[in-house]
Amino acid sequence: MSHKSENELGNQLEDLSGKASRSRIPGNQGSNMTDPTDNASGEKTTASRPYPIVLMTEAEDEFASLHEELDQDIQPKGFIERMYVQDIATLLWEIIRLRRFKTVIINSAFHKALQNVLKQILFRPEFIEKLDYEDEADTLAYDWFHSQKAKNQVAKLLRQFRLDECAIEAEAFRLMSSDIDRLDRMMTLAEVRRDKALHYIAEYRDSLARRLRQSSEQILEVEDVRHIEHTPTEN
Repeated sequence: MSHKSENELGNQLEDLSGKASRSRIPGNQGSNMTDPTDNASGEKTTASRPYPIVLMTEAEDEFASLHEELDQDIQPKGFIERMYVQDIATLLWEIIRLRRFKTVIINSAFHKALQNVLKQILFRPEFIEKLDYEDEADTLAYDWFHSQKAKNQVAKLLRQFRLDECAIEAEAFRLMSSDIDRLDRMMTLAEVRRDKALHYIAEYRDSLARRLRQSSEQILEVEDVRHIEHTPTEN
């Protein structure tokens, strides 16, 4: 079977990244840890994890599936190509993780973001005490996560100022912008390293193909010489 081009492999990596992100199993689902065993003192211990890249809250079977799909798509030949595929699988897993972290970081700021938005909306000059509207904003922000009635109340307040829940998202993004920027730089670096590893595979295969062609041509030349030397001459 012919090897795939570098562009084809790059497109397949993007497909694999999206597939792995969508099929991410949260929590402790999946076979993400080896079975505990008893040590000499009778206590439960956990055997070493076969995939060090996988965190204890991630699923090892998902990483194994990702690695297997890469093997099928790239079809590595020999130790060097298998090493590159392992690097690509690791980098791709890190990229998926960082993308997930980005979403989690924004979601984790929603409570504070909602408090800030509500404090701006609920502020009235007639409030004598600052705590009057701040307490109301804090209570409503907390209830928003637990009560549909509070969600409806917040939505009504936002509409009064021609806003919607995107205002909460924007404020959460603003609060965490420095962390998000750092994550984006880490993702860019990981993507560059992934693309380099992919390029190295294509370059290695091209170099190997050239060496094999040169070697075969030399063998044929030697065989031609031997054939000429052993051809009987006419008297």
